[in-house]
Amino acid sequence: MNILRLTPHYYMSPETGVVWDVSLDPIGGMQTQISRLAEKLSNQGHDQTILTMKMKNVNRKVEINPKLVVYGVNTPIIPIKSKVRGTVGLNFYWGLGVLIWVIGYLLGFIGRSHSKKFDVIHVHCSGVIAPLLTGFLVQKILKLPITYTVHCCRGSTYHPMNILDRIINRFALFVEKAALKRANGIIALTPKTGKFIEENYLSDKESNVEIIPDIIDFEKFKAAAEKISKSDIENEYGLKPWTRKICYVGRIANEKGWNYFADAIHLIQTQDLEFIFCGDGNEMSDLKNLISDLNLEDKVKLTGFVRNDKVASIISASSIVVIPSIHEEFGGVLLEAASFSKPVVASDTGGLSQNVANGCTGILVKPGSALMIAKKVDWLLNHMDKAREYGKALNADLVSKYSFQKAIDDHDMHYSEIEQTDYERSIVRFNHS
Repeated sequence: MNILRLTPHYYMSPETGVVWDVSLDPIGGMQTQISRLAEKLSNQGHDQTILTMKMKNVNRKVEINPKLVVYGVNTPIIPIKSKVRGTVGLNFYWGLGVLIWVIGYLLGFIGRSHSKKFDVIHVHCSGVIAPLLTGFLVQKILKLPITYTVHCCRGSTYHPMNILDRIINRFALFVEKAALKRANGIIALTPKTGKFIEENYLSDKESNVEIIPDIIDFEKFKAAAEKISKSDIENEYGLKPWTRKICYVGRIANEKGWNYFADAIHLIQTQDLEFIFCGDGNEMSDLKNLISDLNLEDKVKLTGFVRNDKVASIISASSIVVIPSIHEEFGGVLLEAASFSKPVVASDTGGLSQNVANGCTGILVKPGSALMIAKKVDWLLNHMDKAREYGKALNADLVSKYSFQKAIDDHDMHYSEIEQTDYERSIVRFNHS
């Protein structure tokens, strides 16, 4: 099968030989999930063409392997902090690039690297308008079956970040409903979102909503940390070998709640700790200013962008992982923490609520509460036997729930099913809704 994969976010692993010079918002768990999926599917024989954002110093076209080609297609945009713009303008410069590429493909100018025509369009969307609209238009142009993976559902999960975001929210919900209703297939990460889509966006029984969660090869991720020595990681990021480490992994962006973790640091009573912000984003300058204002420079390390194998090493070296998200569809970093049986303090929201049993496999706190984060981190640090029990229980629970190979097989079956969907019938259903 030949898949055209549309995603603003895509991570190129070190094995590709690509060196990133990364800025702005495309840093986070979503693109590592998509990368794991795409690389594994290509190894199983699927041809894939990825249309994504172009990173600095990365070629416009990168051939990961003979069956997996990545194109950077975005047009330039002025960087504006996500807490200011919410989702306004986010990813539209990528969407325009996708449309230009698709038209060029149809005219025979670009993208004819595979002799076979595309069979399926797969769009990855995250609560913003551009990927939904882009998928809608590309399907119109190519007249192919289309499926969407909903990495963040605007209706069931997303929380508008400011006044402007709230103003456009009604339109965003309309676009999300229209695009998903027209789709030949839909993939949701959690049963909660799958049920929401079925009940609120789809009005017939012909819908094809599959629940396929975030994926990780637990053993491979854990093995990645073993290839890099602890002392090398400590030297690279200036970490103190004698201190216990509390780690945040994720984009430095408003919805990830990084500021609540930062505010919690000066409230934590336990001494001789080091706090790591592992990630980058367009609010990094705000984080640096907050750390300075709180006089926490001697306790906090900011790594900036970290490739995924080094993320594994940083998690491995940490005592506790904090996930303070304001909203979170699934929370892929939870799988990464579970790989190392690390205790977690996580926001009681979205997929984190689904996958952390409070007081059994970790600790859940109300989103937006720096005080509760501080209290629970202190408690774990003073009850490390119980913390280790939580970490082991989290590992056992999530490893049993989330099979990497099953998720790949489920995608394979999903593509086969939607490929059989009659395109014209889906158009008629949409026009009569």
